[in-house]
Amino acid sequence: MIKAWVKTLFVSILVLTLLSGCWDRRELDERINVVGLAIDRAKESGAEEANFMVTVQIPIPLRIAGAGGGAGGGGGAEAVRMVSSTGVTVTDALINLQKSLNQQLFMGHTRVVAISKEVAEEGVKHILDSFRRDPSVRRLLWLIVTEGRAEDLLYANPELESIPISYVIFLIQNGAKMGEIPDITLGNFYIYLSNSTQQPVLNYVRSKKDDVSWVGLALFKGDKLIGMLDAEESWILMQLRDDKPGGKLLISFTEDNRQKHFLVKPLESKAKVKIQVENGRLTAHYHIDVEANILEKNFDIDLSKSSNLNKLAKLTKEELENRAKQLIKKLQQEYRVDPLNLGSKVKAYHYREWNRLDWEDTFPEVEIEVTYHVEFRRVGMELS
Repeated sequence: MIKAWVKTLFVSILVLTLLSGCWDRRELDERINVVGLAIDRAKESGAEEANFMVTVQIPIPLRIAGAGGGAGGGGGAEAVRMVSSTGVTVTDALINLQKSLNQQLFMGHTRVVAISKEVAEEGVKHILDSFRRDPSVRRLLWLIVTEGRAEDLLYANPELESIPISYVIFLIQNGAKMGEIPDITLGNFYIYLSNSTQQPVLNYVRSKKDDVSWVGLALFKGDKLIGMLDAEESWILMQLRDDKPGGKLLISFTEDNRQKHFLVKPLESKAKVKIQVENGRLTAHYHIDVEANILEKNFDIDLSKSSNLNKLAKLTKEELENRAKQLIKKLQQEYRVDPLNLGSKVKAYHYREWNRLDWEDTFPEVEIEVTYHVEFRRVGMELS
């Protein structure tokens, strides 16, 4: 009886020693959670070897929920604190920033990292090196490029969210769900940089004192920013590359000496590309099937007649093809980069040809044709 009791006690003690517990735990109120981070060139301040300025947005829980359990919670700029510091590198700037804070900075809840256009033009590979090595930094956060200084994005206060950077988060998140904004994360950007057949792109935003807006895509050659695509050009790129519908199209035409307009909203987009190699010359034909709704028109037309609907579909097709033609021309002649990821398809289906090519020099010479087929799903109701 006693031996059985001793054995049970011994086994229990042995099991308890195997329970590691949270030996390195840190209480939530001992951390400073960074929700947004901005990277800029250091301002002229007389400090030696200060290359970068890092600004972080930190939420203040008591001001969000209301101090003392009351109902009068705050929001906007009052609910967060912005702190900046400079350094030789981004990590050095964060270390210097930590010196002025009474708790440990924690990047596990960071959702947005913004890089200024000026910094991105000089290259971002080494800037992101520390984030790639830090396991607490989420690969699903959004890496974006800003017009002007990146810190302005954190100071912008649209006053529609309790935490200002949440406005940017939902702007990109909801836009991605609707297929109007590419869902490009930090992890995606790492993949782009590691793959010789893909050229990186990032979302490009503009911020003002009380407004933040998505204005298109930033194009990279390697890790350096080389140009921009506006919203309409970005939507065409999304249709060619990502099977995303993009945003609304305003179609204009002249009939009976009158300028007429109608607004189209693409709902679904499906791209097929056919690549051919003849006598050492590459050709690529993209065919895009688009389903769309007619949202608005400023002229009288009976849309119950298929002939009238086909007429508007043809006008939409021509507009999309013209925009695609202009985009291809811009990519091949002005920027000479391949954000279409056409190179990855050439490598996959024409590997021998790919091996003998210098794709950077070949892409501008590829003959690319784009055709569309447009079909309207809904045209709305009209009551007489």
